[in-house]
Amino acid sequence: MHGGELLHGVLENRSAVEARFAIMVKGPQGTRTDILGPVSAISIRPNENRQADFLVRMAPAPSSAQQITLQLVRDGKAVARADAAFPVH
Repeated sequence: MHGGELLHGVLENRSAVEARFAIMVKGPQGTRTDILGPVSAISIRPNENRQADFLVRMAPAPSSAQQITLQLVRDGKAVARADAAFPVH
């Protein structure tokens, strides 16, 4: 397993009510890609933002850069998505 990459993100709640978010990761088929850290039940008040730091690991360890997809989920629905190369160089 790749030791992991520490990633950072800024989450913003643009709604008029407090919301709970989760960050999810999806790696290439045939790999196990995990996300570690405070990535579920992230509570954000209306019109505020919050920094999130988390670790992404992949097994087997990639020999070259692979694409991962990060999703921000609210109420079981993806509200934002970002693709990134893993490991990050």
